[in-house]
Amino acid sequence: MDDILENIHKYIRKARETHQEHGPFDALEALALKRAPDMCGYKSSADEKKAGANRRYRQAADAGDEVAAVYLEFDYYRTICANPDYVSAAENYRKSAEQGDSWAQTLLAFMHYFGNGVSQNYLEAYKWFEKAASHNDHYAQICFGYMLSCGKGIKEDKAAADYSYRYAARNGEPAIQVHLAELFYYGRGVSCDRNFALSVFQDAANKGNAHAMYRLGEICLNSGFDGALSWFNQAAQFGYGPAQLKLGEMYWHGWLVQKDAAIAADWFRKAEGWYRNLVDQGYVYANEFLGDIYCYGLAGEQDQDKALSLYRAAAEHGIADAQYKLSLLLIEKENKVEAEKWLQMAASQGHTMAATMLNSIRWGKMREYQRKTEQQLTVSYY
Repeated sequence: MDDILENIHKYIRKARETHQEHGPFDALEALALKRAPDMCGYKSSADEKKAGANRRYRQAADAGDEVAAVYLEFDYYRTICANPDYVSAAENYRKSAEQGDSWAQTLLAFMHYFGNGVSQNYLEAYKWFEKAASHNDHYAQICFGYMLSCGKGIKEDKAAADYSYRYAARNGEPAIQVHLAELFYYGRGVSCDRNFALSVFQDAANKGNAHAMYRLGEICLNSGFDGALSWFNQAAQFGYGPAQLKLGEMYWHGWLVQKDAAIAADWFRKAEGWYRNLVDQGYVYANEFLGDIYCYGLAGEQDQDKALSLYRAAAEHGIADAQYKLSLLLIEKENKVEAEKWLQMAASQGHTMAATMLNSIRWGKMREYQRKTEQQLTVSYY
């Protein structure tokens, strides 16, 4: 067992040395759309029941349920949870919905979709999403399109779903455009159309959406296109933390720019302030990214205790990456029992590195048990 744990310690030390020497690649490369705090960094709740529901919705969204994604990412969750009496809320929304209020129609549709305050009924959810969509509610158009694409509550119709998504992408506000551009770029539930996706990202960026600028920068960087540095700089000038973090990484590595540790540290410090502000506002995912900054000392101050606290805050809300990172620090601090608990939780969500680490620990325990059993048998024999 001690040999296994020593190997784990070596792994952690090597990971930290690699980050200190080469910059924050793997740990900070997770800033994809679904992890951007301003898009789906829903706030934590003191109510454990709501926190549990929050995790279930996030798991559904990560599994590709666009209704769950829209519910979380565009504040519907906070709106509905503001009134803990779901039954009363549903009655009030229904009254307004029947009078043609598209906002109430969309909220009522969500309540039917998830079964909050009313019986879960996909057909009713579809009906109210359709009504709201016909009133040009672009959020409802996304949900309406999703239900058509997978046949929830209605016969599957991929062509109609694609049309609904594209209409919302062309006419929605920038945040909606970014959300849908991501779907079309990767073909998630819709036809993969990268040219259309890029045009939608561009339109949102032209309207001043910093996340669209950031995504265009990422696409240019990963695809070898010109313009990555320009897009990241534009997003960073809007104070957008992920872009500031990316610029810090680029100057640290010397990607498309001359390597400059001082400029890199300056960008990391700016990103630190952005993420700390989100943490102060209660955004759960921001805890993990701020934890990365402290864990590896990217902004100059390396503080393992702060990182541990931040990872724990994110891990307690079911974020698998944070659970895994928390377990690594706990192992380093010789808290093996708690570390194993968090590894188990992360592995149960499909985190492959956590599963591998957990298997190593369990294999070590089994070998230790076998060794002790053999010793006892030997003593008994003699």
